[in-house]
Amino acid sequence: TAIGKSDGKLKIAIGETAKTLTVTATRNEHYGTAKVTVLVDRMGVPIPVNNEIYVKANTYTVAEGGTLTFTAYKAGNDAAPLNGVTWDVFGGLKTDTKIGSGGSNAGKLSVAVGETTKYLTVKASTADGKYGTAVVKVSGGSLSSGSPSKPNMVYVPGGTFQMGRTAGNGDADELPVHQVTVDGFWMGSHEVTQKEWFDVMGTTISGQGTLAVASKNGTANLKGEGDDYPMYWVTWEEAVAYCNALSAKENLTPAYTISENTVTLKPGASGYRLPTEAEWEYAAKGGGLDSFIYSGSDTEKDVAWYKDNSGRKTQPVKGKKPNSLGLYDMSGNVWEWCWDLYGPYPNGPVKNPTGPSSGTSRVRRGGSWGNDQHGIRTIDRHDVDPSERADGHGFRVVCP
Repeated sequence: TAIGKSDGKLKIAIGETAKTLTVTATRNEHYGTAKVTVLVDRMGVPIPVNNEIYVKANTYTVAEGGTLTFTAYKAGNDAAPLNGVTWDVFGGLKTDTKIGSGGSNAGKLSVAVGETTKYLTVKASTADGKYGTAVVKVSGGSLSSGSPSKPNMVYVPGGTFQMGRTAGNGDADELPVHQVTVDGFWMGSHEVTQKEWFDVMGTTISGQGTLAVASKNGTANLKGEGDDYPMYWVTWEEAVAYCNALSAKENLTPAYTISENTVTLKPGASGYRLPTEAEWEYAAKGGGLDSFIYSGSDTEKDVAWYKDNSGRKTQPVKGKKPNSLGLYDMSGNVWEWCWDLYGPYPNGPVKNPTGPSSGTSRVRRGGSWGNDQHGIRTIDRHDVDPSERADGHGFRVVCP
């Protein structure tokens, strides 16, 4: 993916960036390369490039509700704004999710930061094809492009990523690595809590425990209780029913048709649903941009409640650091049900996959309070009977 070319020495404006830049210098048939890791949290004024334009922001970290002002300049001349530029605003670190634009003007653009993604990328272009970008980190909120406010939801911009185990050792079902493209979607910033469940379904965690005893003839010991604790002892069927009930409560079109033991997904429905396995992994990997072992970090204790630090029970949601999209507890706390039937990965590229067409088990992801480090990796997969009710089974919702 070539993004620039020059002779001799090269300067790059670090605005719109990937996590890694690779630079290759070629002479005749010989070449050399260098790789640089880009720390996207360290925002600053981009480096001017000769005969190009660059963009400055009045601040590079802004809180939700603030206002940003961007100014375009010609390299080497920041005394006056560059006239005649066209502005585009994108959600995230890449220019593939446009959320706004501005016509040619005096080189300035103001952006009201309402509900936004964790980053905004702003691009100023001239008629001859030159452009500059700036990236601003936004604290709080989720991207909104004319959509109604969705409390406790984070917008995950669509994109393409490599699904599966790209490095290291693991389990056979994490392979083959394959290219997946997903459309943008909203995702719960946290796992469904006990209060959120009660407000929709009317049962408490103790009530769910009673059902667990009835189904397993065992003893249901509470593994964390309180409004902000994740709901558990939830079967896949119950998670689907919750999605439809929440949709009805908010006057949205339910995402599922439920008939006895059959559940089908309604294409284009506006209501809540479970994430597909691909959507879940894409979000856990920060929209495909992160390469961490766990969701948000290579240090498990920073982002996850798991076997070594949970006290052998669930913990209130949002108690650890979120990943780069603002999603909490994607690793650990409780397992999260996905829509898909469990099966082997495809061998080639796919778009918006929903899993195999047949099977008996459903996918769960993320690991729980009782798992070791292996089980809370972003790539770890498990197949479970959809009627199983366990003290580590929870979920989060998504919607268009």
